[in-house]
Amino acid sequence: MKLDLLLRNADIITMDAHRPSARSLGIWAGRIVGLDDDVDGLDAAEVLDLDGAIVTPGFIDAHCHTTWFGLGLAELDVSGARGLAQLYELLEAAVSDAAAADGGKSAAANGWLLATGFSQQQHDGAFPDIAALDRITGDRPLFMRHNSGHMAVVNTAALRLAGAESPSFPDPDGGVIVRDGAGRPTGLVQETAQSLVQQLILPYSTADIEAALERATRHYAAEGITSFTEAGVGGGWIGHSPVELAAYQRAAAAGRLHARAQVMPVLNVLHPLGGHKDDGGGSAAAPAGLDLGIASGFGGDMLFIGPAKVFLDGSLLGETAAVSADYCSHGAKNNAGNTGYFQADPALLRERIEAAYAAGFSIAAHAIGDRAVDLALDILGECGATYGPRTMPNRIEHASVVRPDQLARLAAAGIAVTPQASFFHDGGDAMAASLGAERLPWAYRAASFLAAGVTLAGSSDRPVADGNVLRGMQAFVDRKTSSGAVFGSPEECLSPYEALAAYTTGAAAATGTAAEKGSLAAGKLADFTVLSGSPLTTENIAGLRVLATAVGGRFTHNILSTESQHEFLNHRPKGTAMTSTTSFTALDTAFVADFHTMSTFGATENGGVDRQAGTAADGEQRRWLTSLLQDRGFTVKFDAAGNQWGLYETVPGAPFVVVGSHMDSQPTAGRYDGAYGVLAAAHAAFRLAARWNEPGASAPTFNIAVVNWFNEEGSRFKPSMMGSSVYTGKLELETALATTDAAGTSVREALESIGCRGTFAGPTAAYCAEIHIEQGRSMEREGITIGLVSSNWAANKYEFVVHGEQAHTGSTVIEDRKDALLGASMLVVAARELANRFPGVLHTSVGQLNVYPNSPVVVPSRVSLLLDLRSADEAVLAEADALLHERITEIEALANVAVEQNHSHSWPVTPYQPEGVELAAKVAADLGLSNKTVMTLAGHDSTNMKDIVPTVMLFVPSVDGISHNEHEYTTDEDIVAGLAMLTEVVDRLCHGALEDQDPVRTA
Repeated sequence: MKLDLLLRNADIITMDAHRPSARSLGIWAGRIVGLDDDVDGLDAAEVLDLDGAIVTPGFIDAHCHTTWFGLGLAELDVSGARGLAQLYELLEAAVSDAAAADGGKSAAANGWLLATGFSQQQHDGAFPDIAALDRITGDRPLFMRHNSGHMAVVNTAALRLAGAESPSFPDPDGGVIVRDGAGRPTGLVQETAQSLVQQLILPYSTADIEAALERATRHYAAEGITSFTEAGVGGGWIGHSPVELAAYQRAAAAGRLHARAQVMPVLNVLHPLGGHKDDGGGSAAAPAGLDLGIASGFGGDMLFIGPAKVFLDGSLLGETAAVSADYCSHGAKNNAGNTGYFQADPALLRERIEAAYAAGFSIAAHAIGDRAVDLALDILGECGATYGPRTMPNRIEHASVVRPDQLARLAAAGIAVTPQASFFHDGGDAMAASLGAERLPWAYRAASFLAAGVTLAGSSDRPVADGNVLRGMQAFVDRKTSSGAVFGSPEECLSPYEALAAYTTGAAAATGTAAEKGSLAAGKLADFTVLSGSPLTTENIAGLRVLATAVGGRFTHNILSTESQHEFLNHRPKGTAMTSTTSFTALDTAFVADFHTMSTFGATENGGVDRQAGTAADGEQRRWLTSLLQDRGFTVKFDAAGNQWGLYETVPGAPFVVVGSHMDSQPTAGRYDGAYGVLAAAHAAFRLAARWNEPGASAPTFNIAVVNWFNEEGSRFKPSMMGSSVYTGKLELETALATTDAAGTSVREALESIGCRGTFAGPTAAYCAEIHIEQGRSMEREGITIGLVSSNWAANKYEFVVHGEQAHTGSTVIEDRKDALLGASMLVVAARELANRFPGVLHTSVGQLNVYPNSPVVVPSRVSLLLDLRSADEAVLAEADALLHERITEIEALANVAVEQNHSHSWPVTPYQPEGVELAAKVAADLGLSNKTVMTLAGHDSTNMKDIVPTVMLFVPSVDGISHNEHEYTTDEDIVAGLAMLTEVVDRLCHGALEDQDPVRTA
């Protein structure tokens, strides 16, 4: 037998009690053939040596909202706003952008403004003022989801379209249109009242849902998730289309579903089936299901029908969950008499659940409060007694407040539960205040469920809460809230093994798939996750990295650096050898893992990235970086120019060593340019923070500031290096903020749209360091690992506008034409001729042309273009510049046009401080890294910084010199070596290695 894939030299945690661990695993036809001696001697089409990496069963998220999450990735994300003023600014920018995109149509015709991620907890408990919303949005209807999913914020235009603007409009059953003391709607709609507005937006097209599923499940794959349960499709406020399952089928068939899906139809899409009178199991209940009698369990390994989803109550954070005693009063809120509510009359819920059960459906009952859990236990117990077991367990979703007397009933009924540990950090303190000390031990149980014999499934409720499984496991283990308190009872903490089991064997059992997945054993599906360390022994599960994810033996995510499995194998330059990580430390592996995760933001089909400054992709990556820094104890702030700062202060009041680069890109760019420098800065800072905290470590003199500069590339907004220019005082802040892109969007508006315009003034700098790919071939040709940048080339950048006269391309005689495009073309040729005149010492280029009116039958009347000249010899640059302007005069006469010149940007040849170059050379020698001094032909943020503080600029090689191209590539060995180099340089700077050089320090 020849295997498809053989994993060897791995540390495999099987979660199978009969064989808890293994070193090798064989896969054929998507399933596990065997482990260790079972596969000894078998040949394989592909052998993957994992060099001791940890392998676990693939993670299963047993309750999430994947379509909602995927759609939200393309909507306005307001989760980053802090304070209503920032929220309003985001909405204003979105309305402005939408109006510009709609070409000045009437507001009512412009369509909906959809936003996601709102939570009053981010605004000191305050909800938006509907009057302010109306002022911002006008006639454009707004629907802004609360992150709980159990409420939303709307404006008057949306209420008017729904016919619910009047104070006399009745609340729907199971929902509330919140009103003020005068009976006027406040804009908050709770529970089923959301449907009044949502029904105006729905349904989404299957194409939109399919695209959302691909976005979401690519994200899942990067987090090690191989299976998930979509907790509600087809109807209600949680569904997106009555044919939502068709979108799932299309996504699966097209290979756009990157994890296995169990899909729960919501109860209200089921309908009477007819059929034989005995089909209901002999009871009086008329079966209600899906056409043809399709019920729970229908489908295949990749996509199948799960239980029917029914909402019994509301939200604990929203205090609408049905509890048996009043919510506690806290803050200014009086909760006397508030015990939440059911989403429908209990008798009606019982009738409808029994009808679904009679048709063959298992039931997943959303029950958060203990009173709702009582109702679920009563109904499901009666159904089980009448009709017997179903193909998969009945479930109680969330089971957030469970009294001690309810534990035995859950176990006896075989009901699985899905409490989400992901709620502890952000919502734990608020939920504790709502419940009070007496019943807090009942909240989000975990260990007591297992002790009682209740099946516990790991899940996230994403996007309501954080969906990262590793962070969810950590939360099950420590139960920490944002204040540092332990949520609920400390006795509910799980062991690391139990936490891993929740997302593997437990989730598999709850979804009725334990025979197929959840553990790694012969015959089961080959779904597995490769981790940078063991979740059973590490002190920080959340700090682990997902190195690879496989579904049926096929990699859906892979950042393992091996010959056979490299995520970007097909995108590297031809002839590039793969790199080896056999000598990498765990910290190196974590860095490479983070690099490839970072490269998924704005990823293009050809292996590059498109995340221009201030775009949604730029915002997503900035939020990811914020999380990465905050998880390691760094304080993250944004300044008014959009620069992102991660601050680690060990010496209160001391200046900072500023280290970093930029994450924005060209429209179709490589993954390394700039972004490598930011991530290397972050990981260097992580290593130093840990080093300085070791017993006996010497204290640094200066603090560290990791920086992600805004708009270095200048592809969307000009000039380039904008953020560092503002910080160093070379560009006025208001000038930068007022700069617009080609669509008329200003920098201010772009930053507000992604929630990245802050008020921080920026840290006081002592020194600066930056590492970057060379973007040239000299280092690769000479076999050099580290480039010590000694100086930059000088550059003159111009924006030329060639003015002609619009005319007909057919009828206008040649001698009468004033062809702006002809004149522009002559400029392009002139630039290249100048480079040929000064071979090797002058670079020229034209990077952008804009032709007006750009019609096939019109002689262009105006062409704008960007032209630059660069040289290491300022005399050559001056001579070339003079020759260019002489040629412009000739072009104006030859083409009968006028050439307008605007000086865009320029900089002279300026050296980096020699003492910094000398320090870097010493570090490279100490680390045994080959090195040489080089000049940078391109501009970098460090070229601004070196004018105000001593600055060290480092390069690592670029394969084939490819840059600003999707095939840009630098080996893992070189980026890891560069990280080691940067770490040591920054450490020495922080310890004052250049202090006798009297550094300049600036705010």
